[in-house]
Amino acid sequence: MLKNILNINNLIKRYRTVLNEGMWPLFGNIFYVVINFFTIKIITNLIKPESYGKANLVLGIFFLINSLVFGPLMVAHNRVYFDYLKKSMSLWFKDQFKYLIIKFIFLIILIYLIISLIFLTSGNNIYIYYSIPISFLAITTSFFAAKTNYLEAHKQQKKLAIVNSLQKLLYPLIVLIFVNLIFDQTIIIIIAQALSILIAIFVLQPPKISNNFINPTLNEADEKKEINKSLLSFGWYLPAGYFVMWLLTTSDRYFIEHFRTLKEVGTYSLNYGLWSMPFLIINGWLEVWTRPHIYKSASEENWGFVIKIILRRLAFAILLCPLLLFFYYFFSELISKLLLNESYRLSKSFILIIAVAHFFQVIGYSILPVFLASKRLKINFIAIFLAALINIVLNIYLIPQFGLVGAAISTLVGYIIWVVILSIGALQLKNNLISH
Repeated sequence: MLKNILNINNLIKRYRTVLNEGMWPLFGNIFYVVINFFTIKIITNLIKPESYGKANLVLGIFFLINSLVFGPLMVAHNRVYFDYLKKSMSLWFKDQFKYLIIKFIFLIILIYLIISLIFLTSGNNIYIYYSIPISFLAITTSFFAAKTNYLEAHKQQKKLAIVNSLQKLLYPLIVLIFVNLIFDQTIIIIIAQALSILIAIFVLQPPKISNNFINPTLNEADEKKEINKSLLSFGWYLPAGYFVMWLLTTSDRYFIEHFRTLKEVGTYSLNYGLWSMPFLIINGWLEVWTRPHIYKSASEENWGFVIKIILRRLAFAILLCPLLLFFYYFFSELISKLLLNESYRLSKSFILIIAVAHFFQVIGYSILPVFLASKRLKINFIAIFLAALINIVLNIYLIPQFGLVGAAISTLVGYIIWVVILSIGALQLKNNLISH
């Protein structure tokens, strides 16, 4: 009897701990929603759609390079860090990793300059023109991503929520300050992002890591090789998957520029960001809440618990996203009138199509951790590749005829294909992991 009572008490304590870990990210994301509405109100009233569209094209190329070079590195870091935490070598790993970050920053800037010069030879000078603020953004985003990763790994959700909220709050305030100081509105959008991140980096206090046993017989050269081997263990599917996902999520802006106008790029980008934002917040909250538990269990090869966490995350997504769709159906037009300048407003059909597309995106990202935790990314790459291919074909066909609604339909179809293939692959992988 006493044993059963103790087991129940332990279970209650464990679930209370998990719930507390999830509350801070939730509060942070709710705060982000409020700040994002404020940000959009400022942008639509002070920034021209053409300038915002130009900024999104430049940032799109930067985020493509960043996702190809730095994104896979950080995903691998998230997973491999738990292996070194288990070996009591996390501080040593952290010291080694910061030098790798610096090398990757230089690589990102170099690739951006090369792409800018290629565009320049074809008469397009906007990418080379904004290369300095983009370089600044590359430095700040890289160090910010690395520092917040450590907070997440050590489950310091309160600090993580505060620093992310601070960065989101600073962005519109810096736009307000600079809008009368800098003539070029595109530079304002880029610099405001970089400066808000830089300030957040200085405020951010990284977690204290006491887990740092160094074996006196450790051969550092061999261990560094082991780090590189671990980071590369995900294979080429990870960076290739990031590139193809960029095609699925961002290439539509470039088709809109080609077939339509720069103004429509700005209108589409802002509306895409506004109406997808609550879904991205749900996904981000679930990611921060569940990822440390998933990767820790995977490092211990406790695959039953990994599957259990992923299924619960999926259940949360399926419960919350339809509530958002219901809300959008009745109130999206009212929100659009309250927040958006008339030059930025789009139809209710566009809003609902983008919303449904991101419902599927949240489902897909809820399934994806099983592939990342097991370092088996082939199925995910196949799923994204087919989804992106169909998305591009539909963009070429639909955007000239239906404009921005055509781009939204292409996005929806792409995400549905991704989720269907991912689900089939996840079921097969789940059976293999459980039997293992």
